[in-house]
Amino acid sequence: MDIGGALFVLLLIAPLMLAIALWVLLLSGRPVLHHEHRVGRYGKPFTLYKFRTLQPGTALESSIAPEDDHRITRGGLA
Repeated sequence: MDIGGALFVLLLIAPLMLAIALWVLLLSGRPVLHHEHRVGRYGKPFTLYKFRTLQPGTALESSIAPEDDHRITRGGLA
């Protein structure tokens, strides 16, 4: 039931995810996705993927960037 529901929701939101990927690509180029390694339940590592909102090769010291930060892409400000 869980897998079926997840696949159904994924199919529903796939067009939206494609539109967001194209928007990021047009506004700031490649790569479209950012990935980082996190630690999950029971200490098991996993890779988190998300749409990129910072310039490639930059990292934030904290989880909140000021609005006038030059590393934020136009898509990240929307």
